[in-house]
Amino acid sequence: MLKQNSFRNKKVLVVLLLTLVGTVAIFLVFILFFGTPTHQQLNRQAEEFGGGVVAIDVGWNHSAAITADGGLWVWGSNSNGQVGDGGGSRAQQHRPVRIMDDVVCVSAGAHQLRPIRHRND
Repeated sequence: MLKQNSFRNKKVLVVLLLTLVGTVAIFLVFILFFGTPTHQQLNRQAEEFGGGVVAIDVGWNHSAAITADGGLWVWGSNSNGQVGDGGGSRAQQHRPVRIMDDVVCVSAGAHQLRPIRHRND
């Protein structure tokens, strides 16, 4: 009985080791194929927002960010119009789209966004 458990434990250990090696190999192939972003690429992506992000919220498959200047940027699924770009497309929006100004708060639900604006009327 002891030998059988020992063999089973070794078998489990080999499977775990092979899984770990496979995971590391896939990660390395991914890095080699796609590369890692450079600081310049990351800075360029941050500049798309027009300023620093002060708040972010996520829905089921879409995201929203508010920038320091009050801009509301949205990206992700537009299956229910939650990106709000006015285009009527149900396609994924992979790049952030500025859809509103003077936003102070946003709440992203499963399939919708609820922004709160500050107006200086």
